[in-house]
Parts: sequence; structure tokens; C-alpha cells
Amino acid sequence: MLYKIALVGNCGAGKSTWIKKLETGQFYKKYTPTADVDVIKISFNTSDGLITFKFYDCTGRKGHDIFTNRNKYIDKSQGLIVMYDCYTYKEIKYHCMISDWIVGYTKHVVICGNKNDLSPSSKYNNSTYSHCEISTKNDCDLQPLLLMIRKLSGNNELVFFK
Repeated sequence: MLYKIALVGNCGAGKSTWIKKLETGQFYKKYTPTADVDVIKISFNTSDGLITFKFYDCTGRKGHDIFTNRNKYIDKSQGLIVMYDCYTYKEIKYHCMISDWIVGYTKHVVICGNKNDLSPSSKYNNSTYSHCEISTKNDCDLQPLLLMIRKLSGNNELVFFK
């Protein structure tokens, strides 16, 4: 089974680092901003069999309209992960604005706070979307994907196998 997931959020939120950690198991300290969109496929063994995610890792650079490619990536994805930096308060405001903007544009949305090792609990509270907080640096957290795949598959008991 193949699921297309768009990953959006502010520059420096850790979107690409999280994808690289899922792909390789390694944390990369060096910051390299995404130029436009990187497309990465990663497969996982689950209780429902092999599932492949095709991620559209969209840039969050200031001055670059991340929704320019909406018709190519966001609208055609089956799910959207909005990632923000738990450490930076203005990021919380930014991700709330994005999450409000995307209502109606994608079927499933997961809001994901990253870098909670620097500042746990961003106090984001919105019952409209699934929400989780992770630390890409400290572990390879699959919680955003678990929330997404359970919505997409309709199987609330689905689990990932290592």
C-alpha cells in the first residue's frame, strides 16, 4: 500500500531531519534548507503488512510560498503533517495559521511539534487535528506516522514493527 503525505511547516522546524532519521536511523546536525520540495519514499512493516509512504517534504523558507506547489503536492496527498518547532513560540502561532488555512484542502492532518527535548509541551490545543510532540534528535519517533496511518487505513489497532 502506498500513501502520499505532504510535510509542511516553518523553516528549521526539523521536517527534513525527521524524514532523514526515518530513512537512515541517523540524526544529522547540519542544517540544509530544502530548496523547494524533496520527494522521499520510505517503507515500514506494520500489522497490516508493508506500507510505503511517499513524502513531499516542502520548503518552509521565508519568502517562498510553500503553497505554490499546492496543486502538485498538498492537494494530491492523502494526508498532511504540519511540523513546528516546540522551542520557538512564534512557530506555534505560525503552525496555527497554517492549520487553519489548510482546512478543506487535505483529508487527514496531523500537527507535530518537534524539538520537544528543548522545550517539552508547547501547550498546543486544538481538538480538530491529531497532535503529537517528538524529538528527532533523541529518538526516531513514529507517532506522527502512526496517527496518520491509523486515520488513512481506518485501523486504530495498527502498529509498526521494527
